[in-house]
Amino acid sequence: MQGWQCRNDADAAFINAPDKKRRSSARSSAIWPAKSRMPRHLRARGFTLLEVSVVLLVMGIVAACLAAPAAKHTLARKNLENAAQKLAWEIRGLREEAIAAGIARQVEFFLYSRAYYFSATGRRVELEPGVDFAYITLPRDAYNRIILRFDANGNPNQGGTVALRNSYGEQKCVIILPVIGRVRVSDTPP
Repeated sequence: MQGWQCRNDADAAFINAPDKKRRSSARSSAIWPAKSRMPRHLRARGFTLLEVSVVLLVMGIVAACLAAPAAKHTLARKNLENAAQKLAWEIRGLREEAIAAGIARQVEFFLYSRAYYFSATGRRVELEPGVDFAYITLPRDAYNRIILRFDANGNPNQGGTVALRNSYGEQKCVIILPVIGRVRVSDTPP
């Protein structure tokens, strides 16, 4: 038969057998057409696994490149929020410590080194990465240091604001109210 190829001699014998035997036998799967007789435009079309994998890989790389700036901005915003909440928590703790111990406690802010220092414990705390002091409205002492002091009753020496900002210019304000010493975090300055 023309157009058909055989796998081995047994297949060749099968092909040369009468048509009736060939049609009824299960061995007909042993033969296949050498060339498809269907027109090229009607043949099955599709993509190989390799082609699909490459396209998915390229799409993943493009999606990651587009999502990276948004993720970086979100991380900067979260670092700012964490730094503001941590600072407010530390100041509240300092106030409570002053009340509990019955003596004055203070925290000193270092505007340009991105840190604050608790004199009673000798602990220095760095701000979160990418977060800086925007401004501080607390009073300065005689040595030009920015200090927030709570007396034995938990009252601050003066109220003020410690504003923090991230690299995208967003700000969070830690506000210390005068007289009562309440500490809160706000998106807007007072």
